[in-house]
Amino acid sequence: MDNDLLYYGAIGGGCAILTIAASYVLTEVVSITADLVEHVHLVKEEKAPFGTVFAVPPQSIVEKRKLNKNGIKKEASIVINEFVTTLEGAGLDISNLYRRFQPHSIENNAKYGGNYDCREGKLYVNEDNLRETLLYALLEETITFDDEKKFIACGFERVNFHTSKNEKMVEHFGYGLNEAYQQLFLERYFDLPIRDTSLVDLVRMFEELVGREKMEKAFFTGNLIEFFYSRWSDFSVKKFKKWIKKLDTIYASLHLGMSYWFSKNTSLLKQLGASSFRSLFVEIAKDYIDQIKENVLLQRCNELDADIALSRLDRYLAFTGSGEKSGDYKLRRSDVEAVQAYLNQAFPNHLVKPYTIRPKNTTV
Repeated sequence: MDNDLLYYGAIGGGCAILTIAASYVLTEVVSITADLVEHVHLVKEEKAPFGTVFAVPPQSIVEKRKLNKNGIKKEASIVINEFVTTLEGAGLDISNLYRRFQPHSIENNAKYGGNYDCREGKLYVNEDNLRETLLYALLEETITFDDEKKFIACGFERVNFHTSKNEKMVEHFGYGLNEAYQQLFLERYFDLPIRDTSLVDLVRMFEELVGREKMEKAFFTGNLIEFFYSRWSDFSVKKFKKWIKKLDTIYASLHLGMSYWFSKNTSLLKQLGASSFRSLFVEIAKDYIDQIKENVLLQRCNELDADIALSRLDRYLAFTGSGEKSGDYKLRRSDVEAVQAYLNQAFPNHLVKPYTIRPKNTTV
């Protein structure tokens, strides 16, 4: 009898193992299928028509006044004062913060800390990291404009709704550029750490092409029409829009749980993000070189200024990321050589530095 029990027990155990194995295989198939679906979704989104709706957020002057901080703790009040004093001291228009800010509006939420809910008027913070998360939330509030039936504009990000279909979303774009520029902006003015180093490096180059003043103005007003058409005529608006869509793809590949269906980074999407990063880097770098060359030809700058501007490419070309952070995509040697060859062709007399691929924060 004991042998029979062992025999049937072994069969039962084998069936259990087979069931687990089959379940695992099915899970993997479903996961791979989901990866492929999301991969196709992102590629189609990148190639889809862009910016069919560009409602300009309403702009009105709001007189500077003391914010009503009733119901807000002292520690948070100190951060709010720092935010207001720093940005107004820099000459930036934060009228929208005065327009939107509400008392009793700060709530602790460890999961969503660092965000602003424009529908509820709430600033969500993580009290364990109060200064950083509250600065992010305050910045979002300052750059958010919305029309409940038409759009939500947050800096460079735009969500457009179909006005006749119960707020059905018809477009969502610019979130990659917007999220990266928030990081760049808060590092610049408040010395906060960069979360997505590779993406922010792309946006630094983007800003150098557009100009910091124009970039910050568009960021604070959400006026994308003026922003897109503020460049010289030789700059392709179509190319500009393509870059923004690529930045969306890169950001989505880094933060799928925030923007898409899944909460994990999958290999296919990571590959797509890395490929988009590399191709966009090379394209922006070439335009960067072209702009400097044009400035020299039109005598907008002298050769010394051009040399200084070109030397900044060293930082971008040298940086590849440590490979340890999710926000660090890498350039390949071929990418660096492609940019270097383009630079040599545009400025044959320029003394090119021996660019090397090295991790960030490594001294040479």
